[in-house]
Amino acid sequence: MNILNQPHRLLLPPVLTGILRRVAVFQVCVTVGYEIIFVLGTLSAQKLTGTDRVFGVATITVFALGQLAIALPVGKLMDKYGRRPVLLLGSLLETGALVLMGIALFAGSSVWFCLGLLLLGLGSGAAQMAFLVGGDIYPPNRKAEGLGLMTGYISIGIVGGPYLVGLLYDVSSVIGWDPLIAPWFCISLLTALASWLMIGLQPEPLEVVRNHQQYYPNLHDPAAVDGAEPYLVRSAGALITHYPIFASVGIMICFQGVRMSIVPLLTLILEAGGHPLSLSSLMVAAMGLGMVLSSSIIGRIGDKWGRKKSLLLAVAIGSICAIFIPRVSSLIGLFLLLVALGVAFSTALTMTRVMITDAANSRERGTAMALNSIAIGIAVVLFPTISSYVLSLRGWPAIAWVGILLMVVALTLLLFYRDAGMGKRDTPGDMKANER
Repeated sequence: MNILNQPHRLLLPPVLTGILRRVAVFQVCVTVGYEIIFVLGTLSAQKLTGTDRVFGVATITVFALGQLAIALPVGKLMDKYGRRPVLLLGSLLETGALVLMGIALFAGSSVWFCLGLLLLGLGSGAAQMAFLVGGDIYPPNRKAEGLGLMTGYISIGIVGGPYLVGLLYDVSSVIGWDPLIAPWFCISLLTALASWLMIGLQPEPLEVVRNHQQYYPNLHDPAAVDGAEPYLVRSAGALITHYPIFASVGIMICFQGVRMSIVPLLTLILEAGGHPLSLSSLMVAAMGLGMVLSSSIIGRIGDKWGRKKSLLLAVAIGSICAIFIPRVSSLIGLFLLLVALGVAFSTALTMTRVMITDAANSRERGTAMALNSIAIGIAVVLFPTISSYVLSLRGWPAIAWVGILLMVVALTLLLFYRDAGMGKRDTPGDMKANER
């Protein structure tokens, strides 16, 4: 029986609902933990060096390189030792990094601040892999919904983090604390809370996905249950040559490329137009708002329509946004387009991860998902520089061509992808059809 034809919608048992609640709060906390970089990173660099240009850019680069470096090792460790210990280690590293960076600012040490940046990148790179839990604990016919919820929790941190940091900055100024130092220590309390949540996480999500029949006794399709058949564990090199995973990585680079070609330049463009910083913050938050509003719905649509149709919708929305955001003159229009871009990005982020979950078994899923994280990191490093170069040569409207080119690449990759089937991993026939 196909997993979509279950006699009723399989619900999470209470023990797994408890895992979901803990991971939800965990993801919000660790996301806020690294969002502080995008708010206070440049200002902190200015405090330490007297300039916010060279070292200010380096703060993001060092942080992103830390995330890139840890992604693949973390994935392998999660497959071998489970999700909980690796997520705990990541949140502890984040906590230590935030405290170290606060101390570095107090002492005026740029060297220690850089070390803290690297540790924050490493810790957040490990902690943000918590989204794997959504694919582990949800039944096969609700996998996209589970990963969509994980995207939603991350989005809450992305939207709320900058505002919380800004509030801490203002409150610190009022009560006489250094507003560039106190927020680092305050945010470390949130990541410490995340660590505490991981200590009490039971059962281990990796054991849940390997024993789905125990938690979902009414599951009528044994072939959809991970562990029903013996599967070989593939290396990262072998995984990336499997077309669904190759396509998911390429599509994610494209969507993150569109995001990173537009969002980092918004403040510059709006400031040049005489608009205040508060308006820039609102516009940046608009994309996060789109992600929050759409994440759960997108997951359900992905379970119903399939991965390919959902991503085709994302490409259509992303193309419209890429064309019109650099050309729109109305602030209301810009806000609505950025919300729509958030919807497209949320869809791409969720569906590419579901594509990987469909194609990889639990013994290799962490490694496969790490490839998705690497794709995001590559785009974060490359596309702000590329778009800045295009901006200097051709102006803001020319950024539209960067987005259009990326969406064409994403569409091309998607056209050659074949849905393995919602809620099921690739069968040998599907794997053959998806061979490169």
